[in-house]
Amino acid sequence: MTKDQNHEIRLLAYLVPKPGKREKLLAEIQAIVEQTKSEEGCLEYAPHELIGSFGTIVMDERWLNQSCLDAHAKSRHFKKLAEQFDELLAEPLKLHFLEPLAS
Repeated sequence: MTKDQNHEIRLLAYLVPKPGKREKLLAEIQAIVEQTKSEEGCLEYAPHELIGSFGTIVMDERWLNQSCLDAHAKSRHFKKLAEQFDELLAEPLKLHFLEPLAS
């Protein structure tokens, strides 16, 4: 990200489960949602399923700034989830950062 540290961060994280791993992946994600929502600077952290994707989970995230997102990535509960990505994900985690357009 090239934004300054005080800019709100909005992102979509795409998690594509391996065949037969969707339910475990979803359970592991749901296990950290409340902890993550209580983190400093977490404005939104919500899992969704991508329609027609055979189980792709999309995390809709908003963070107060880059420092808060960085702290989340270093949190114990997220690191525990990330340690399981090789087992659970069919492809690497994809992060798509969003920027609002002028209306």
